[in-house]
Amino acid sequence: DSDTLGDLEPLRERSRDLLRNTPIATGAVGTNVVHVVGGGLTMQSRIDRELLAMTEDEAEAWQRKTAREFNGWAKSLNCDISRRNNFYDLQRLVLRSTLESGDVFVLLPYKKLKDSLYGTRLQVIEADRVCNENNRPNTNTLSGGIEKEKDGTPLFYHIRTTHPGADYLSREMKWEKKPAFTK
Repeated sequence: DSDTLGDLEPLRERSRDLLRNTPIATGAVGTNVVHVVGGGLTMQSRIDRELLAMTEDEAEAWQRKTAREFNGWAKSLNCDISRRNNFYDLQRLVLRSTLESGDVFVLLPYKKLKDSLYGTRLQVIEADRVCNENNRPNTNTLSGGIEKEKDGTPLFYHIRTTHPGADYLSREMKWEKKPAFTK
C-alpha cells in the first residue's frame, strides 16, 4: 500500500491514456486477454455420487441438467446486473480492467427478474470506486477503500455509488460498505 496508493490515481490515468492512444499497448492487452481468458471458464459438473447415495444414472442426469441450467444462465445477459454482458464477456472485461487499473471487484448481488429462473447476478466494480469515504487519509486499518483487521485481513470494502470520473454528471458522494466475507 505504501508503495502504490499515493501514486494510484496518476498511474491509472496514464494506463488508460496508453490504452486509448497507443496501439501497441492496446494490442498487448488484447492479446493478453485472448491468451489468458480464451473461451473462458466453463461448467464441468462432477458430483460425488457415492456421498450423495445416487446411482450412476441419477448422477449423470443431475450433472447434465445442472450444466444445461448453468449454460443457460451464463450465455444470457441475465447473469450481469446491468444486463449488458454474458458470463464469458464479463470474464474478458474483468481481466481487461485488471490490466488497465490494477484491480477490479466483482459482487454477487441477488436480483430476481420476471424472465429469469435465477436471481444471482454478477456486478463488476471498477477499482476507482473502491476508495476511502470522503477521501479520508489512509490509516493502518483503512487504506484504498479496504477496511482491514490489524493483521491485514480485509473486513469491508467501501464502494462509492458513482464513479469518481462521473463527478461532472453527479456530485453525489455516497459509499456502500460491503463485507469482504459473508456467511
